[in-house]
Amino acid sequence: MVNRARWGKPDSCSKQPQVGCKCKLARKLWEPLVRSATVNKTSVNVEELYQGQERLLGVESSYEEAESQIEKVESLIDQLTEDTKDSIRHLHEVVAKLTVKVKVLTRTLDAGGNNTRAMPP
Repeated sequence: MVNRARWGKPDSCSKQPQVGCKCKLARKLWEPLVRSATVNKTSVNVEELYQGQERLLGVESSYEEAESQIEKVESLIDQLTEDTKDSIRHLHEVVAKLTVKVKVLTRTLDAGGNNTRAMPP
């Protein structure tokens, strides 16, 4: 009706078909938009998944690096413990030898001897 009044042409769609035409046009425009929005949403979700995966890989890498550092520290502690035990054993041996020498020196001095004096001929 609008076309006839404005341009002098008959209206190709009556009131009812105009609604249908508009619905078809709206559907034609709507469906690609929905598909596009769905694809965009899906691509955003995939991108978020990739970013999450990258963060997880980063966390796993940091975790593995931390575990590696902990293992190195534990190894160093074990080595230090063994070295300390070896040093203590060595100190016990030195103390035992010194104790024997002190006992010999004490007996010698108790017997009246003096190792620093020259012996007469």
